[in-house]
Amino acid sequence: MRWYLRHWYDVGLLVGVLALAWGVVADLDTRQQILLLSFGVLILHEFEEYGWPGGLPTFMNEVMRPSDRPDRYPLNQLNSMVINVSAVYLFYGIAIFFPDVIWLGLAPILFNFLEVLLHVGGGVIRARAKYSPGLVSVIPWAALSVGYIVEVNNDTGIAASDWWLAIGYMIAFVVIFLALVTYVWLADKNSPYPFDDVEMSRFEKYRHLVGAAHPH
Repeated sequence: MRWYLRHWYDVGLLVGVLALAWGVVADLDTRQQILLLSFGVLILHEFEEYGWPGGLPTFMNEVMRPSDRPDRYPLNQLNSMVINVSAVYLFYGIAIFFPDVIWLGLAPILFNFLEVLLHVGGGVIRARAKYSPGLVSVIPWAALSVGYIVEVNNDTGIAASDWWLAIGYMIAFVVIFLALVTYVWLADKNSPYPFDDVEMSRFEKYRHLVGAAHPH
């Protein structure tokens, strides 16, 4: 368990590469292919945030939500793993197996756009940063998301009910998992699951790119 908490994004990198490879070579419906590729990019996005170049734990706990215990609050190894693996994998993965359920696929696609806003609006503009962890991988995410909406519109169209269900489903996911699970229920200043020194040090290589980031 401890090993996986430390290396879930390293393990995920293999899953992401396999998903992208399958999305390229497999004979899939275009809609399903886009959802699979979006899932693959999601995992690369997580690796960019935590693995290489990494730095999200420090960025979040020192810059975006300044903490006196930045190695474990509000993000720690446990809540990071739960939201990025248990929750997000399911949120994106289920849609791949039911590509004809439009709202089910549209919800993670809309979340992709939300991630773009968070990384650009929050991660770059608010933090006065030239780079924030995960910024590069949101670019193909945005392109895939536009492609999905265009494909579905050209194929069957997107009904008003699909938009409302997708928006409601995405909001429920964000509130329950991103807000409550991550930043309330599993956030603990005395968490026994701190990030280790290597994870915390990854931000140092580009701290100078973030105007709001100052060492404590």
